[in-house]
Amino acid sequence: MISRRRTSPKQAPHSRRLRKPRGAVTLEAIAVLPPLLILFIAVLEFGIAILTQQAVTSASLEGARTAARENATTNIVAADVLQFLTVHEVTFNTTGTNAVDDARVIIEVGAAGPVGLAGERGNTTLPCTPNGGALAANQVRVTVCVRMTNGANQPVPDWLNSFGFTTVGRNLEVSSLTTFE
Repeated sequence: MISRRRTSPKQAPHSRRLRKPRGAVTLEAIAVLPPLLILFIAVLEFGIAILTQQAVTSASLEGARTAARENATTNIVAADVLQFLTVHEVTFNTTGTNAVDDARVIIEVGAAGPVGLAGERGNTTLPCTPNGGALAANQVRVTVCVRMTNGANQPVPDWLNSFGFTTVGRNLEVSSLTTFE
C-alpha cells in the first residue's frame, strides 16, 4: 500500500502565493489615482485654454475683416469682436474704454485708411502690445487681448492653482493684419 502524507497549510511553501493580495490593490489605487486626477484636470483646463485662444484668434481675424470694409467704425469692429468672445463669457464695452472689462481691442490704421477708425475699446489697463512692425499705408491691424481668468473663473478656469500652476494674471493676445478693400 502507498502511504499518503497529508500536508497542512503551514507546511506547504507555495500556499502563500495563492492568497489574494488584500492591501496591495488599495495602496496602488492610493498611489495612482491622485496623479491621474491631476492629469485629467490639467487636460480639461488646457483644452479650455486652447478653445479660448481659438476664439480670441477668430475675434481678431473677424475684427480685421470688418475694419477693412468701407464705412467701418470703431464701434462696429468692437461689436463684431464681441460676438466671438461672448461664447466664452468675455464681455467688454464696445462704445468706450474703462478699467474693469476682461478684454481690450486696439485698432490701428495705416496712413491711407479712414481717419476715425483707429482707436481702443474695453479695458485700457490690460497690458496689450500689437504684434508686428509698422503698418503700410493701406493696412489695418486689430489686436484683441483677453484676461485668461477673471474673478469668476472665466473664460479659463483656474483649477490647477493648488498645484502651482495658475492662469491668473496671464493674457491671451492676438493681432490680425489685413488690407483695405
